[in-house]
Amino acid sequence: MRLRRITLSYCYWDNNKCIDIQDCSIESPIDCPYDTNCAYLEGKCTKFTSCDNYVGDKSSCEAISILCTSLDGKKCQNKVIPSCSDYNEEDCNYQEGKEGECGFIGDKCQVIKQCSDIDQIKGEFEFMKCILNIHSCKVSSSKCVQKKCSDLTDSSSCQYIHAFDPFDHPQSVQLCKWEDSRCVEAMPNDLNEATCFIDTQYSYLWNPNSKTCQKCNGPPSPPNPDNFGVIIRVAIMIFVISQ
Repeated sequence: MRLRRITLSYCYWDNNKCIDIQDCSIESPIDCPYDTNCAYLEGKCTKFTSCDNYVGDKSSCEAISILCTSLDGKKCQNKVIPSCSDYNEEDCNYQEGKEGECGFIGDKCQVIKQCSDIDQIKGEFEFMKCILNIHSCKVSSSKCVQKKCSDLTDSSSCQYIHAFDPFDHPQSVQLCKWEDSRCVEAMPNDLNEATCFIDTQYSYLWNPNSKTCQKCNGPPSPPNPDNFGVIIRVAIMIFVISQ
């Protein structure tokens, strides 16, 4: 059965409108450069344009974006990131290519796109990679398979299941709810004011007027910078507390 997933975004409620928090809202100078859509410049996370637009030595360029490096110590340039297919069998399972996590499947090194791909990796790496992708995958009958809501056995963990992502940055989740002493699949309209924001990974927000869990529709204008930082910090605090 195909999972009914929701696409992830980030949002907040303002003046009776659901507003998308724009990309590159990451405050951390450590996390920002690892988002390939972003660049850390002059103390803030901004949209990535091109490595050629940035200047600095090797360490400075790599602190701007994981995509950049410097050979002459003066200006940034694109870092050459190998494809999974460039790795041999010996190195493949330890690597991450430009497409995402690599695995030696069949007779070649290729990107892992789903839990069942991990099941085709030979040797101890099959179970290691399956366990490392614990938010999406599980070992069942000696096979690596996609997790389902029914695999969550208590009400506190029955919130969502991540879809597998090659970069471990899930773009969608399957919502879950606790019903009749078991965890089952859910949809946004099954959520309430207390669960809407957290269970959708901050992609939906409770509309106090319609009493529904509502997806962000996009910003009519950029969010107020003064309020934006507060919103992000509150969202992070909620996430940490909920773990």
